[in-house]
Amino acid sequence: MDASGKIYVADAGNNRIVRMDDIMGTNFTALGRLGNEAGQFSSPAAVTTDAAGNIYVADTANARVVEFSDMLGTNWAVWQFPLNYLTPNGVAVDASGRIFTTDSLQNQVIRADNISGANEVSINVNFLIYINGVDSPSGIFVDAAGGIYIADTNNNRVDRLYDMTYDDQMVLGTSGKGVGNLSLPHAVVTQPETKRVGVSAVSPPSLTFPTELVGVASPTETTMLSNIGLAPLTVTSVTSSLADFPMTNNCPSTLAAGQSCLATVAFQPTTGGLRKGSVKFTLKGAASRSTSVSGSAALVTLSTTSLVMFDGASGTVTVTNPLTTSTSLKSVKTLGQFTETNNCGTLAPGASCIINVNWSYNGFVITGTLEVTDISDTVQYVSLTGE
Repeated sequence: MDASGKIYVADAGNNRIVRMDDIMGTNFTALGRLGNEAGQFSSPAAVTTDAAGNIYVADTANARVVEFSDMLGTNWAVWQFPLNYLTPNGVAVDASGRIFTTDSLQNQVIRADNISGANEVSINVNFLIYINGVDSPSGIFVDAAGGIYIADTNNNRVDRLYDMTYDDQMVLGTSGKGVGNLSLPHAVVTQPETKRVGVSAVSPPSLTFPTELVGVASPTETTMLSNIGLAPLTVTSVTSSLADFPMTNNCPSTLAAGQSCLATVAFQPTTGGLRKGSVKFTLKGAASRSTSVSGSAALVTLSTTSLVMFDGASGTVTVTNPLTTSTSLKSVKTLGQFTETNNCGTLAPGASCIINVNWSYNGFVITGTLEVTDISDTVQYVSLTGE
């Protein structure tokens, strides 16, 4: 948008620039057609304006940045780059009138004092060697304080630099769909701060515990609440929705901007089967957040999780009921070239039964799985190898 609120679009597929007064398309005006002369573009990728209303276009396939005064193309001027060697994908102008562009082909950011390309400076770092380099950058924006924001596309992040160096680099983003994740970002813009607010985020958004015996506590895992905003937020409570997931936390009543706290969660199931709940951070001054928690609870124990048998010999797995109440198995089955027999009926408290695993040696190593399902539908696995 320009200073008057008009909207500009780089209409790449139509090889033109479009301007409109509002998102309803009022006073829709277009400039451009396919070509490399004045008033022509080839797959333009970005457009911006400066304080004086001049228009700048990253004319990608023509390997140039173009400047002109109005939607008639008046005072058309070009900053030209070598064809098939550089692809300008973004364009920005700072308060001093310096022009910035991104080159996705050569993985660089370039700045010049004006449209003639005077005093051209570039950041061109081999991103495979240096962690702070850019990889196929696209959109670019420069704020009033001189911060350079880059849509670092193939690194799935946004970079902020100052003065065309990596000395004060900050990055946001890793590949994914959650809070703080990005996937192939292509544009970035900032706006002046108008109100300081707290903004909450949790990471990770879910915890999945391994299968655990009823009544036995698992090793703990943590989820983190962060205030990624600019104002403090109030932590009203941190609670677990199920007794199966006992939890402690170190969250203060006031979480300052940029501060984080942890909830430490264990899985100690009270009954068998799949258990699902949540840890909720109830907040004031920002949206409350929850982390989903889940785990499967077993009613029996197995004597081993892997069984290796040699030369056709059979193997055994002992199933034990360690609880104070009777239980039984729902099913026992093998996957692969193995068979089983068992004497597992109702198991009294403390009682055990035996599963015999058999196979036939044929000169080759074979692998498979034994699946033991208790009456709560929790499945436990034993890997099988015959050699």
